[in-house]
Amino acid sequence: MDEEYIHNLIGKSLTREINKNEKEELESWLSFSEENTEKYDQIKDLWQNTNIQFNYAHNQEEVFNRILVEIEQDLPHGKSVGIDLHPKKRKNNYWKFSAVAASILILLVSVYWGLEKSKQREISVTQVIGIKEKRNLAGEKSIITLRDGTKVTLNSGSTLRYPEIFGDTRSVVLEGEAYFDVAKDTSKPFIVISDVFKTIALGTAFNIRAFPEDNELKISLAEGKVLLEKSIRNKECISACKSIVLNPGEEIRYIKEEKAVVKQKFDPEEILAWKDGILVFRNKSLKEIIPVLERWYAVKFEIKNSTNTSGKISDQFQNESLEIVMEGIAFAFGFKYKIEDRKVIIN
Repeated sequence: MDEEYIHNLIGKSLTREINKNEKEELESWLSFSEENTEKYDQIKDLWQNTNIQFNYAHNQEEVFNRILVEIEQDLPHGKSVGIDLHPKKRKNNYWKFSAVAASILILLVSVYWGLEKSKQREISVTQVIGIKEKRNLAGEKSIITLRDGTKVTLNSGSTLRYPEIFGDTRSVVLEGEAYFDVAKDTSKPFIVISDVFKTIALGTAFNIRAFPEDNELKISLAEGKVLLEKSIRNKECISACKSIVLNPGEEIRYIKEEKAVVKQKFDPEEILAWKDGILVFRNKSLKEIIPVLERWYAVKFEIKNSTNTSGKISDQFQNESLEIVMEGIAFAFGFKYKIEDRKVIIN
């Protein structure tokens, strides 16, 4: 994305004109580097503290000239600059800024002006920069090969957003679960933004499970090495969400309710088998199993009798029908059930 387009997004964000897709794209750009975040914070500070006052009785040229006059008069003398199109009503709201900051401010005013003039002809982010979205419905799985050669196996009930063409970095946004086999490129890190964490890799294979409705997020590393950093998508993440390095065979579990981060070893068969069509349950309760089955088979569960739904089971099923899986689970727990249309009723 070029600088003008980024400032356009920032302008929309600060003037509360940004839509959902644009907000996600801005967050993706911010996650690329600390420099981007610092730049955004600087512009935001300028916008909030300048206290610009204008309306359509003033034209854009008048606004720019007023800013430039203020800079020319005050900066050489080391004074502070206050911007106001009504000098007689000026408040004591002065602040210091450099010529570079001033140019950014001028551009931001330009963006704001353009936004007000073009609300009725807004072009979506997807159209402008070619952001693609792959959304798997419940019961659907897919394999996506990105332009850099990275292969993504996307689980059911999951969504992946990615640019059609990568720029200086390779950044995607995941909601749900996916296995990434990242093409190696030492000059361009591969970044996955998913809820609490930002996963950064070069040439690596890892699994991320980050369904919004689940209480637990997991990032499991199969090959290579990844760096996990706090994601700007989750502002409430506790200090425990600091930078963490994972080696093969290690995973991070983030428990949302407890806001706890646990680094541990994981069982590859249990965590990665889903991409090969295998359901693996290791010491799982029915409460933990049901969301998996609902996404896997595109069904909904209704429990009318919870007498025999306590306890935990361990089992696995390879490319089996829902009926076969339910027979095994019902036998293990000792309950009766029936399947009606897309609903599983436990009696």
